[in-house]
Amino acid sequence: MNRENLLCQQFSYFTECNLATLEELKSLKSTSKCKLERQQSICDGMIAVCKEFYTTLKNSNHPGHNLPRLRDALREESEDKE
Repeated sequence: MNRENLLCQQFSYFTECNLATLEELKSLKSTSKCKLERQQSICDGMIAVCKEFYTTLKNSNHPGHNLPRLRDALREESEDKE
């Protein structure tokens, strides 16, 4: 595996982790609006980067099935463009 593929996979995993955190924050009653907006902004930025290297991810045998939140977010982004 080359270095670029490894970096893409690692960044994708960290994006998945941040999306899981956002999901958890949304489920809590006591989460502040500011904290939710901040986490959403972080996730939006990370998803944008993932879209940039999506072709690299597809070609690197990336285990996307282990990243359901990221997969869904990328799917939603592509559907929004249509």
